[in-house]
Amino acid sequence: MSNDEMFNFFAYVKIENNEFVIKRIPLSRNLQQNLSDSFRERLSQFFPDDKGNIFNFDNNIHYKLERDELFVIENFEMAPDIISAISNPVNIENISESDYEKIKAIFCSTKLSNGEYEIIFTTFDSRKIIKSSRWKTILSYSEGTFTDIESKMIIIEEKIDALFKDSNLYFHSFANAKKIFGELVNEYYREATDEEVEEFSNNLFESPIPVEFIDFISRKLIFGIIKEGIPKVQRVVQIGRDKFGIELETNEEGKLRIPENKKDFKRLLKLLNDDLLESPLTNTKYETNSKRRIS
Repeated sequence: MSNDEMFNFFAYVKIENNEFVIKRIPLSRNLQQNLSDSFRERLSQFFPDDKGNIFNFDNNIHYKLERDELFVIENFEMAPDIISAISNPVNIENISESDYEKIKAIFCSTKLSNGEYEIIFTTFDSRKIIKSSRWKTILSYSEGTFTDIESKMIIIEEKIDALFKDSNLYFHSFANAKKIFGELVNEYYREATDEEVEEFSNNLFESPIPVEFIDFISRKLIFGIIKEGIPKVQRVVQIGRDKFGIELETNEEGKLRIPENKKDFKRLLKLLNDDLLESPLTNTKYETNSKRRIS
């Protein structure tokens, strides 16, 4: 990437039925250069110095990153309309004021020496729209005089919430990545559907899971368990009893009996999801929602 190459800027705009369109953000040459320089500087600081601080999201979904760490989703399938837009920016319709409230993200891009594109994404919401209202007037100062501005303005926050490079997606916050990409990343970390909960219950338990036991936390845990694979029941019973004092029972068919209360049920799900840990030094037991796989 050339140090003086300018980025093209686009808005990811939500329309009907949760679909999106790409709109081009036309900029004056000076503004485009200033923004390009700023994002280029951010990009130079984006990756941690220690490459060991970049973790595969698929293997570390529940790990809470430190400030100098990143997640990566390898071989991420970028939306084709985004690739098309950055390949042919002159063919993209310019954004208008009526689009501002529907912007989900702003992104910019440049072409690398290998012909691939490097795409920077920053989130956008209504707080980044400045507009006059009945009880609020926007003033602009020029040549010693204030004048009011009637048109809306938008703020481009000069930060990187996600980076697409070499077919990989890098990010620090999954919440921000989800704001930008929605369904494209949901498959990596989502709640179990009703059908998946039912199948999970049928495979593991002697009776259906009580409806009152199922909430968004339970669904996330169940999805994680399904994704990694349900361990053998007898192993679960042994580890639960011997290591964590969880009394589990099975029926004649080898299926688990569901704990009597929601708290114990959640604890069982955490055991199945490897969220109950034991210190090898002190044998202290821990319950965690943040873990990083090291082997």
